[in-house]
Amino acid sequence: MKEMELQFFAPTPSQRELQILVEIERDPEVSQKELAIRVGLAPSMVNNYMKQLCDQEKVQKVGPNHKRITYHLTEAGRRMRDELLSQYLMEGLRLYSSLSEDLKRRLRRIQQDGISRVMLFGNTDACEAIGRAAQDVGLQVVQGADDSQDARTAKVSIGGAVRDTEGAQAALVTDSRKEEQGSRLLRGFREQGLPVYHV
Repeated sequence: MKEMELQFFAPTPSQRELQILVEIERDPEVSQKELAIRVGLAPSMVNNYMKQLCDQEKVQKVGPNHKRITYHLTEAGRRMRDELLSQYLMEGLRLYSSLSEDLKRRLRRIQQDGISRVMLFGNTDACEAIGRAAQDVGLQVVQGADDSQDARTAKVSIGGAVRDTEGAQAALVTDSRKEEQGSRLLRGFREQGLPVYHV
């Protein structure tokens, strides 16, 4: 499991155990030092987790000496990994569902301002997710834009088709970092009377 930079959701001990179990299964020859790098923990913390997992007979150490140890999940370790992974996925889906509903509520408020056609501006992944939510509530996404464009002549590619910004009634900014980079474009939209919303 790849460690992500998280600002709002700090990893829990259960998530760390899951990461360690997944990495051990992926690479039984991984050293504790390398394991610490992969899961984003101090080596001493990994040592504590490994000792606990070995004591609980979830992980078994195999090898003739300290320098040639491999780690293997026991049957109990595989069951633990599967249970933790199931809980992790279910929690992620509940979080996604909650965030999706919150996003739809925000988009419906934009509709209440008489907006039915929007352009998206920002991170590509965020634009895709917001585009799906916009379609679910009945907002038409006419295009996306990037900060290299001029507001009066912006032409963008959506699904391979090039479209201009005419027809958009508002711009939706999906990422505040992109807003800073694209301030010239967004300022141009505002000068043309195109409202800019943050979602």
